Amino acid sequence: MVRSIAIGGFMGAGKTTTGRALAARLECAFVDLDERVVVESGRLIQDIFETDGEAVFRSLESQALQSALSDNAQVVVALGGGTLHTARNIPLLNAAADVIILTLPWLEHKRRLGVTDESRPLWGDAEALYKLRQPGYRSAGVSIDVQGLSTEQIVDKVLEVMACA
Repeated sequence: MVRSIAIGGFMGAGKTTTGRALAARLECAFVDLDERVVVESGRLIQDIFETDGEAVFRSLESQALQSALSDNAQVVVALGGGTLHTARNIPLLNAAADVIILTLPWLEHKRRLGVTDESRPLWGDAEALYKLRQPGYRSAGVSIDVQGLSTEQIVDKVLEVMACA
């Protein structure tokens, strides 16, 4: 079975942009997990959070992840910022994918996303969430510091890491 690649990290790290470019370079499928949740549920993420809460969103996210990784074909998946913090996702990712974590300092995340971003349900206390999630990111996979790098440079680093794995 060909292993997939899962791109993780905090909001604004460049998971989707990097994932798309990496999939294009590898000539394989790309899945943005947040987009897949929207398509599979027929609802916007913000609506799911507001109406049903984070637990329901995380359940839908886990289902979407399982569906994205269910084929034996290689796929690049841009994970949601909290995907790696849902315990049931870890065995699935470990079995099917190599996990790459894109890292940036907090102030760079803040600069990229702006002072507020109401389209992101957990943005309200994002700095505390950033600090809370760091240990999980560090233990989830190979980390790549992406500050100051272009998308192509990040893809090159991902491929370099994958070649050494």
